[in-house]
Amino acid sequence: MGDSEKQCPDCAEFVKSEARICRFCNYEFSKSPLVETKNPPSIQETESSSTENGFTENPNVSAKPLLIGGLILAAFFLYASLAGGQDSGSTFAEDTATDIGAEADAIMAEMEAAAAGALGEDSTSETIGNWQYIVSQDEARGADIKTASITSENQVFLSPPYDGGTRARLVIRQHPSYGLDIFVEARPSQIVCRSYDGCSGLINIDGNPETLSLNTSADYNSEIVFFRFPRPLLSRIQGSERVIIELPFYSNGNRQFTFNTEGLEWPITENSS
Repeated sequence: MGDSEKQCPDCAEFVKSEARICRFCNYEFSKSPLVETKNPPSIQETESSSTENGFTENPNVSAKPLLIGGLILAAFFLYASLAGGQDSGSTFAEDTATDIGAEADAIMAEMEAAAAGALGEDSTSETIGNWQYIVSQDEARGADIKTASITSENQVFLSPPYDGGTRARLVIRQHPSYGLDIFVEARPSQIVCRSYDGCSGLINIDGNPETLSLNTSADYNSEIVFFRFPRPLLSRIQGSERVIIELPFYSNGNRQFTFNTEGLEWPITENSS
């Protein structure tokens, strides 16, 4: 078990350390204990403390003028703060949007590196239209591993710890050992899909929605789900222009990703790699 994983005390399976619910048995991990708060002191305790410190309340002094004066001063300083900080507020919003965009770009760069990275010297990568094609050599089996992948046009914003913008990547893979696969990778996220009975989503191909049967990955990666029946869907994706995929996410419900799938060339030939 690595530092990024923890063991479920109920089913003994390993899940990510940030997970708040076990995706194998739905066991909920205990939350951090609440910080104990003390009850406010009673009026008698306050009066006793004031008397001990040498201060006593004068019943002849009214608190209304002091209260009104304080409110006037507070309103004045609030107006000055808003007037002087208008530009800085706009700058903060722009900087925040820039940071989110930069983080999303960094995530997508990492996903593309993961798709094209760890490739040997005999591997090739080429982008044609919206699709990225990769051919790598499986030296042990003497055969090629071929993939075609595309990144979603939109990103969704999930609750912590998966905030910052999540994009999805639709991948078609032909592997000498596993055959044809189609899977979706959404990073960062936690897709709700149990290992023993899979899960379901929705796929809309050029305006025709239907239920999408899914399976988890062999290593139980909660950011990846595989199509159960890839071959009939591949023939329809191949001639499509627009595909929308809806997936279930932990504590965030169903979210949708849109792909511009026009121009897919499959199977990959020497001219398209």
